[in-house]
Amino acid sequence: MKTLHSSRAPARGGYALLMVMIFCVVAMIILAGAMQWTASSTSLNARNNQYYATLYAAEAATEKVLGRLSSDYLYYGEATVYNNLDTYRTLIPTTSEEASWVNYQFNNAAGTVDRTYVARTSTWQYVALDSQYKGMFGNAASYRILSNARCTNSTITNLTVGVQQDVQVAAIPIFQFAMFHSRIMDFTGSATLTVRGRVHSNFDIYAGSSANQTFYDDVTSVGIAGKVAYAGYALSSYTGTLQFNSGPFTNSTSLSLPIGTNNTADAVHDVLNPPPAAETTNFPMSSQRFYNLAQLLILVKDTGVVVAAKAPYSTTSNAIPYLTNLPIATVISTNKTFYDLREYKTVKVTEFNIGNFNAWAQTNAVFTGIPGLSNYLGTGNSTPNIVYIDDQRTVATNQLTAVRIVNGKSLSTNGLTVATPDPLYVQGHFNVPVDADIGTTNTANTRPSSLIADSLTVLSQNWAPNSSDTKGASTPPSARPASSTTINTAILAGEVYGGTNSASPGTSPYSAGMFNLPRLLESWSSQTLTINGSLVCMFNSTNATSAFRMPGDYYNAPTRAFTFDNNFKDSTKLPPGTPMLRTLIRGKWSVPPGGVTNYVAN
Repeated sequence: MKTLHSSRAPARGGYALLMVMIFCVVAMIILAGAMQWTASSTSLNARNNQYYATLYAAEAATEKVLGRLSSDYLYYGEATVYNNLDTYRTLIPTTSEEASWVNYQFNNAAGTVDRTYVARTSTWQYVALDSQYKGMFGNAASYRILSNARCTNSTITNLTVGVQQDVQVAAIPIFQFAMFHSRIMDFTGSATLTVRGRVHSNFDIYAGSSANQTFYDDVTSVGIAGKVAYAGYALSSYTGTLQFNSGPFTNSTSLSLPIGTNNTADAVHDVLNPPPAAETTNFPMSSQRFYNLAQLLILVKDTGVVVAAKAPYSTTSNAIPYLTNLPIATVISTNKTFYDLREYKTVKVTEFNIGNFNAWAQTNAVFTGIPGLSNYLGTGNSTPNIVYIDDQRTVATNQLTAVRIVNGKSLSTNGLTVATPDPLYVQGHFNVPVDADIGTTNTANTRPSSLIADSLTVLSQNWAPNSSDTKGASTPPSARPASSTTINTAILAGEVYGGTNSASPGTSPYSAGMFNLPRLLESWSSQTLTINGSLVCMFNSTNATSAFRMPGDYYNAPTRAFTFDNNFKDSTKLPPGTPMLRTLIRGKWSVPPGGVTNYVAN
């Protein structure tokens, strides 16, 4: 019998070996792929990390230039920035600032090493502003800053990254804001309030009331903005509707006057004062002083009245003898007094009669003979449009020196700014030449105007006929009934912190709110105070320092009709000597291709 041997077992063994070999090959392929992927991923990660490190280096170069450019502009102006372009181009990060910068090389995109590209892309002109100031106008110029950076101690030697920043240096007319405040802007407790126009605070904005409050345009603040329990008011008492149609936008840029490194409220108040003897025209403050800007100086001293005409910023002036020039005596009077119940003081007033001023100035040869004055007023115009008045007389502790404007219903063609370091009172309709415009928002017939003072008090059209000048401390507001009055002007004045409100008497730092910036001394019940212009507060009052007290004490509140004057968006219709707020507006930040300086970011 023959035994048959099967060959299947060896076949299975060969098949298994084959499969093992196949799996090994596949595993080796996968391992090789994994190792290749790991190497590629590591390389990509390294390149990615190097890209961002180099990007930050290029950005650091542009920021170094931007910091220097911004400082130069804020303190010295756009002309200095343009003149310093070659200096900015030499600015790159250095090892004295950070040791790791030794590993980077910077160039200006044109191949020049250790240089940054800096160029002005549009010249200084009155234009629509960019970014957060969209819708506003100002004098501005645009600049482009660009740096290419490369890491020199990396294996990735061909990686160059650029950063481009476009910025706009701008001077914003302060009266383009419907309301502007350098400290707390307060609306709490107001009657029904409607604000049309831009609103800005360099600090916080406190809003909310038992009445409705509506803000139609952008509201910006450096600090907080909105309903805030403040000055004794509880949030539960804010039963009125608070409506912001645009904003509020917080963490905004602080805006300041170019008066130097010190921009405190006390420092800003100094723009109202005459310059000290040691101050030259090179001082930043010098260019902002209204004494220097003025074409007519009226200085009232214990020994008499000094009147002088000059060109703006001129250190020489033409004296106008007050006693022998009879027309000027009809413009300025210094023998009137009245009682200010808020200040508890008798006011010795320098009264400025604008109607008589217009008639006198238009025919006075002293103005037409001043060299350079026509450059500011325009050919054929001789009436000064910036008048500086300072009552420097010595008075008792229960007295106050101040300036009062009367007969100001019509202004000259050039408009008029009156500036004083004293308290200022404006009596009757102001800058309303057409009777049909009284009590309306129509400013088509007005002239450019601003009133700038330590404080501003509105005296109604009814003040003088009521013999208010003779009433004393015991006279209640009801004995001084006001009549509806219209004031068309920009107002820049101070306020006093530490007043009272009905919810918390004696609360500090309550200032009575932005709506009480124009002070009152009469019973305005059932009457309307119409102001078309701009309300600005940049400092504390240093002369009229009595704090606000609730209505019924020295005044009763009117119906307030405050409206922003859209004329102020036109550079030709701005009030004479309008202060300009300097700021730097960041535009587009982009990463251009290497070696390109004309890249347009989407």
